[in-house]
Amino acid sequence: MLDEIRRQLVQVQDPSEVLIWCVRLVECPGSTLEDHLLARERGQAAVAELPDDVEAQHSWGYILEQLGCAYIDLAAQVYRRAGERLGTRRLWGQYVLAQSRLLRQDQAVEVLQAEIRRRGGDRDLEAVLIEALKEAGQAADALEAVEAALLAAPQDPWLHNVHGDILARLGD
Repeated sequence: MLDEIRRQLVQVQDPSEVLIWCVRLVECPGSTLEDHLLARERGQAAVAELPDDVEAQHSWGYILEQLGCAYIDLAAQVYRRAGERLGTRRLWGQYVLAQSRLLRQDQAVEVLQAEIRRRGGDRDLEAVLIEALKEAGQAADALEAVEAALLAAPQDPWLHNVHGDILARLGD
């Protein structure tokens, strides 16, 4: 199916049809960043021919939105691979932010939990997990995680601050 969409996108000339095939390409499972870039190139040329067409402008915006998501997904993959290799809080924090932008906070939480288990614990990564749990709306789980972290580091001011923030969210 993907090959057929690519073929059609290269062959069609009518600007409205080009935009239809561009949308199909960016929505197709398995499409690559290169596919998205092709859709951007062909879509930009097509929409330039239809400056007052509402549907064309809508399709063009959607294509750009999907391209942005593809870039964010690629960034999340880079942060995850680098985080697994280098293990810095900064990289894992960026991974969580990228996943959050794609509304995939739950996936970020699962990956962080697996990485903490793989490492046998990691205070910096646990801090990132606590923030990810908060962002995912899992305040009760975040509270459990921060209280466990406080047992290991009772003098950590950041943990006390986050603990208070989570309690406030929960209304306790």
